[in-house]
Amino acid sequence: GLRTPIMVRWKGTIAPRMEEETAVSSLDLAPTILRACGQPVPPQMQGLNLLDEQALKARLAIHGECYTSKMVELDNPVTSLRWRWVIEGFQKLILSQAPHEKRGPELYDLREDPNEQHNLARTRPEEVERLKRIADARWNP
Repeated sequence: GLRTPIMVRWKGTIAPRMEEETAVSSLDLAPTILRACGQPVPPQMQGLNLLDEQALKARLAIHGECYTSKMVELDNPVTSLRWRWVIEGFQKLILSQAPHEKRGPELYDLREDPNEQHNLARTRPEEVERLKRIADARWNP
């Protein structure tokens, strides 16, 4: 889920704190657990070690995709893609991908509008294009 809290407790190892400014991904969990257990992170594994504050500060954006609940073509998952999204800082861009979805891009300021009620795409076309370039640079179906 989006905006799902990630809570980690390891008495004596992880200091209690609440972080609300840094976006993280569920992809970060496996590298974090591996490093916490003293294991190497395979180079092909995506995600960051959440205990590495330097790496988190250096991260520019997080990305994600949403697919239909029913697979259209098992060997071609892109056919089930509904949306792609990218979050940079507090700016979130959602790009509709499904042919039946006739919506344009959606841009939200998550700091001012955490419930994504006010689409800013029409009033900030430059920001839409900039974030779209970031999303497209990562996208590799």
